[in-house]
Amino acid sequence: MLLLTSCVYFPTSTPEELRDTDYGYKPDNYEKIVRDHASTILPEPSSAQYSYVKGPAKTWVFKHTHYEYSWGICHIIRAKNSYGNMGSKLYFALINM
Repeated sequence: MLLLTSCVYFPTSTPEELRDTDYGYKPDNYEKIVRDHASTILPEPSSAQYSYVKGPAKTWVFKHTHYEYSWGICHIIRAKNSYGNMGSKLYFALINM
């Protein structure tokens, strides 16, 4: 599997493309956006504690055939899992407004 994926070619953006790219508006309310989304995926959202590692920062991801440019937020959520134990997990959110 590693051998096959190492041969994949990903096109790169030029500095001009990166400069002229529309990342959308910088999300001032990114904490609320992260909390609202997390409340839909966590088994017990009321127990969640949030730590923001980095963001919002201009970033991009490669999606199959094209790049998607947005604002990235790296955060840690500490919450109860489905067994009732506390655990932490690192997440990355991509927000485009």
